[in-house]
Amino acid sequence: MMDLPVSIFNDVLGPVMRGPSSSHTAAAARIGQLARQLAGGKIQKAVVEFTPDGSLATTYHTQGSDIGLAGGLLGLSLSSPELLKSLSLAAQNGLDIQFHIRKYEATHPNTYKLSLTTSDSSSFSLTALSTGGGMIQITEIDGFPAEIYGDYWELLLYLPDTPGDISEQVKNSRIFQDISLENHTIHCRNQDHLIHLKFSQALEEKTIACITRQFNCNKYRYTSPVLPVTSGCRNRILFHTAAELENAFPKPDTQLWEMALKYESQRGNISEDEVWKMAAGILKIMRQAVQNGLQGTFYKNRILQQQSHLMENAAARLLQAPLINKISQYTMAVMETKSAFGTIVAAPTAGSCAAIPGAILGSADCCGFTEEDCIKALLAAGIVGVLIAQRSTFSAEVAGCQAECGSASGMAAAAIVQLMGGSARTALQASSFALQNIFGMVCDPVANRVEVPCLGKNILAATNGFTAANLITAGVNAVLPLDEVIAAMDEVGRSLPAKLRCTALGGLSVTPTSLAIEKQLKNLDE
Repeated sequence: MMDLPVSIFNDVLGPVMRGPSSSHTAAAARIGQLARQLAGGKIQKAVVEFTPDGSLATTYHTQGSDIGLAGGLLGLSLSSPELLKSLSLAAQNGLDIQFHIRKYEATHPNTYKLSLTTSDSSSFSLTALSTGGGMIQITEIDGFPAEIYGDYWELLLYLPDTPGDISEQVKNSRIFQDISLENHTIHCRNQDHLIHLKFSQALEEKTIACITRQFNCNKYRYTSPVLPVTSGCRNRILFHTAAELENAFPKPDTQLWEMALKYESQRGNISEDEVWKMAAGILKIMRQAVQNGLQGTFYKNRILQQQSHLMENAAARLLQAPLINKISQYTMAVMETKSAFGTIVAAPTAGSCAAIPGAILGSADCCGFTEEDCIKALLAAGIVGVLIAQRSTFSAEVAGCQAECGSASGMAAAAIVQLMGGSARTALQASSFALQNIFGMVCDPVANRVEVPCLGKNILAATNGFTAANLITAGVNAVLPLDEVIAAMDEVGRSLPAKLRCTALGGLSVTPTSLAIEKQLKNLDE
């Protein structure tokens, strides 16, 4: 089994998207994009099945899995303004999409089972997982096991019963000597075989034709990456844990953003300048999300309309805590942009998208930090997110909201230490301190929407990160190393009852007021 190496811009600071949930809307869109490529022709019908035991059965509509999948099948990007009306666009384009809740064996709460029919009446099936923060994995295609994460160019060759050792034929084939074959696996089902080839560069049509002829395959499927950072044998992982990161410090006063720059450059086989530019681009989108929220947003089918302006309007009546109030206001503004289907950065998820921009940009505007300072802070937050993703999850369906807003709080703590010019070691201690405070945070969305109590939890994440950064910078002892805290956080999160892990079956989700609001909003849909 191949493990997908964690990337700052794949897993942590991204995707750039529209919609309420990265594990619903963005992940579904990526699954749809890959399914569209694998189909090799115009898709006329898609039957989508969710198991009643998982999270998606109760949340696929209200959290945008349906529009995300439809958008992906149509070839829309994750940030397309057309995404919101993708279901109607699908119908206009002759694409029949059906959603069903049916019992089947699933190993993950966010499992998609798709059966697709193309315009030439051919059909195929796939099973895919949304693993958190917009990341996905296709685990089965046409009954064959698969491992597609969207980080390679991938060619699947279907062969009838073939004599000889197919693996040796692949290894010895001269055609692969001049192209970037990274990995191959072979699967057998009855008398049929599937050769799964992964490449770190795109294949020309003539190359695909040559490969298919050589292996006498009766059909093939081909996909391009859907992630911003691709994988390959030249990609290196400099460290997997906080302890390994500290051992890699070139000097005692190394700052965390420097290690983030080195890590992502090696992980993505890209220059450090390119990593910096990507981070600057992410910061720009975050800044625009804050501004859009402050200017005012409107979306009929949501619980909360604009509230971020209330902080300034009531300034004379509030306790004098300008920085905390600015962070809170900016966090609210990003959440309002998200709930109005504006463009946001899932950092590390859409449900927790506001804590990090709120903390960084609120601090910058209140204290006079520069754009360069903010980019460094964002990179520091990103590398802490990498450490969390290496050993845990960003999926609330797996580990509750502590996996989302909790993780964001640890990342925000590191970012604020970086803004203050602190060392990487201090930033890691601040992350540890912040994460210790969020154990047991459940995911129980009111009315099955990613708004309440998500707004308050984002503000909590940002301000907890701020407090942790200040305390550790002052010399307070975090006691526990970050690696131990991440491991404990993961254990606690996975111990939460399923009804408190984004299923809308417990906690605030089932209060009388929540159910009444859900009914009101459902009427707006009709």
